[in-house]
Amino acid sequence: MRILRDCWYAAAWTNEIKQGELFNQKIANEPVLFFRKQDGSVAAIADYCAHRYAPLHRGKQCGDVIRCGYHGLEFDEHGECVRNPHEKGNLPNKTIPSYAVCEKYSVVWFWVGDKTKADPNLIPAEFEFLGSSKRAHVRGRFHVKANYLLLLDNLLDISHALFLHGDALMTEDLYATYDPKVLKSEDSLTVTVESHNITAPGLFSVALPEGTGKVDLYDYVKWEAPALISHDIAYTQLDRPPYEPEGVSSRSAHLFTPETATSTHYLFDNSRDFMLDNSETDGRILGALHKAFGEEDIPMIEAQQVVLGDQELFDLKPAILVNDRAGVLVRRTLNKMISAKEDTAKADRIY
Repeated sequence: MRILRDCWYAAAWTNEIKQGELFNQKIANEPVLFFRKQDGSVAAIADYCAHRYAPLHRGKQCGDVIRCGYHGLEFDEHGECVRNPHEKGNLPNKTIPSYAVCEKYSVVWFWVGDKTKADPNLIPAEFEFLGSSKRAHVRGRFHVKANYLLLLDNLLDISHALFLHGDALMTEDLYATYDPKVLKSEDSLTVTVESHNITAPGLFSVALPEGTGKVDLYDYVKWEAPALISHDIAYTQLDRPPYEPEGVSSRSAHLFTPETATSTHYLFDNSRDFMLDNSETDGRILGALHKAFGEEDIPMIEAQQVVLGDQELFDLKPAILVNDRAGVLVRRTLNKMISAKEDTAKADRIY
């Protein structure tokens, strides 16, 4: 599977990995088992026993080790077999892989690649807001039967919203003034949209002060390598700066982790600075997110993947529209970064 390695991917929300409960999922084609140790830290090892390759998540946690549910061998956080209940306790000369993990910004991050290079400081500070208690958060996850690049394409071009989501996320006058500006750096990219004197879409209009008419929009989508998106939206009273009190804003995160070449773990968080501690608003936003992504975006993208099969979209030389610029640049940037890593690895093997 060709993805960017030696970098962090989002594996889970911190509250998904609970003390005494095993959490398993496949990442980059590798079966991984996460568990929380007695000191509260998270560990990750391969989700299979070195003996008969039975999945370890069908066993149980015993203190800080995992006992295989098939023959009882036990493995620690380093993948070492530390107990063999057979053969007078002789330990097999075989370990299973262990992985670097880090808890930061309410996310359990998983390092794909050489774990000796794992550095928590490489996790983008852009996502610090995920751990902020000063904002209200609605979060969850989707399992998507599609390549993660198709999900990046979707969020880097919101012009599809009018056709796929209707007036919940896009209005006719907003679409008419949609003019994204793309700014690229070495390993990130920002798409900026500013539209003035437009009608706020339904999801945001209900949170604006009563009697609000036309508004201004400030919309910023930022991609961070390899597959992380932050999305800031602010609707303000006319001719007012973004994030002022009489407007409404949200900041969201979309964290994609490749499971296989045709499936993705998708963690999402929508945070806001209005109607805090309001469970009704939480429920309304969560429902809107599940409708927009779970019932509209994801079924379309999964259907797209069915058509593509094992083929990569850009190998088919699709028609390219102006609004595809951000997605094309991200794909080119990722391909360049992946090739550079592959060349370095090849050189290390040769010399």
